[in-house]
Amino acid sequence: MSSFKLKHVFFLLLTVSIMACRFSANDNSLNEDLKKKLKDTKNPVSEDVLNGMKWEEFENFYRDWRMVTSTFRTDRDQLRVIFANDIAWKALNEGKPFPDGAMFAKTGFQVEEDERFPSSKIPSNQLRLMVMKRDHKLYPDTDGWGYALMNRRRLERLEKGEVPEKYESITDFQTSCHACHQLASNTDFVFSKPMLNNVLGRTTSVNGMETLISKFQKANAPFSQKVALEIFQEMGVDKKHLENLWYMEMPLFEGALPELRASLTKFTGKNNHNYLVFDPASQLYALSIPENSLKKCQSAQKYYTGCLDKKIPRKNMVEVTHIVTICDGQELTH
Repeated sequence: MSSFKLKHVFFLLLTVSIMACRFSANDNSLNEDLKKKLKDTKNPVSEDVLNGMKWEEFENFYRDWRMVTSTFRTDRDQLRVIFANDIAWKALNEGKPFPDGAMFAKTGFQVEEDERFPSSKIPSNQLRLMVMKRDHKLYPDTDGWGYALMNRRRLERLEKGEVPEKYESITDFQTSCHACHQLASNTDFVFSKPMLNNVLGRTTSVNGMETLISKFQKANAPFSQKVALEIFQEMGVDKKHLENLWYMEMPLFEGALPELRASLTKFTGKNNHNYLVFDPASQLYALSIPENSLKKCQSAQKYYTGCLDKKIPRKNMVEVTHIVTICDGQELTH
């Protein structure tokens, strides 16, 4: 490996080590009474809040697990760091399917300017914690993977020593999370791979949106035209886009809509098709169409998200109703 790459690996590992220390500093704020309540998976609090997982299984992930990699979400200006327990780490490096007991934790941070080095951004507020666990008996309907999500509101309650509320969603986020993980079906539904694999040029085949479309596309769905017309009318989209519309039905929850944005708009630009993703159960939708009026962009798309049923928890509305313009992969500010 070149000295240039080694230096970059060193600095990235140093950054993540510093971030792990920030986790450790906050750990003491979780009182012992709360930990005791959440450790018992038979306790209704644990089942509701952690989707059947035990708090003790991952409470010290930042200290005891392996750091897999870090990612930066350009659409949300967020840094995310992924950790794996020993079982997941072993399977990940051997390229084998993940056995029961494998777990991943992904934590997301806001970033801010480093006052001492303004051209750098550093992690600041922790926004969310997402956990995956492999247990075929507990999660038989999602290929053995279970998902738990703690957003900022729930993390704040944890930091105060309070039991957080159940994640409130218009639909079953467990099923919806796994629907998006179909993008990584060729790697046993796990997106992350060890950071050094990227540095050393060890690549993994990617099928991404092709897999999602092949699984969820409905070529002749009986009410797709009616749904599309209603969505087009709600969003003010020209009906001419119905002529080249691909329709998919898949489980969605509020948080899935911004997560799909980059993949769906990139695929729209590549194939010059209009794509509508709709969940009949929740009535949530995402619509991606080419935007040909922006001459300054080599490739541009409009991305619409919303819900035909307005019964969305108010606190989740920020995730749902949006019209975003994408220019060469970057979101334009309106």
